[in-house]
Amino acid sequence: MEVSLELFDQFVEWLKQDGLKPRKSERLWRKTIFARLLNNDKKTMENWEDFMIEQNTKQVEIPILKDFDENCLIGLGVNIQGIHKEIAYVVKGVTMSRIFFEDRSNTDVDNSVIFQILQAHYKDGR
Repeated sequence: MEVSLELFDQFVEWLKQDGLKPRKSERLWRKTIFARLLNNDKKTMENWEDFMIEQNTKQVEIPILKDFDENCLIGLGVNIQGIHKEIAYVVKGVTMSRIFFEDRSNTDVDNSVIFQILQAHYKDGR
């Protein structure tokens, strides 16, 4: 089994957070854990598998925006049914927000759509 040093360091930190601590020397403790990992020690492998499951779930998680500052939308251009409009201001609600445009029109939008607008805007690097 090949283990990168960075991943092994994270594993050791994970073990410490779980309550395991070296009795005498941390250096010796780390060497022992590493040797047991390479030799497929049953308990060490169980801990390693739990650690890897947790690492994989952390990588899969996509950050979910739960809030936004409505002022960051002012001046953004959006296309609505093929017509380019610039946002004048936004009145934020809990799940829906009302967007007012420079042309004095407005529309009610689900906040998840606003998150998509913000993500697209920042992904483009504007």
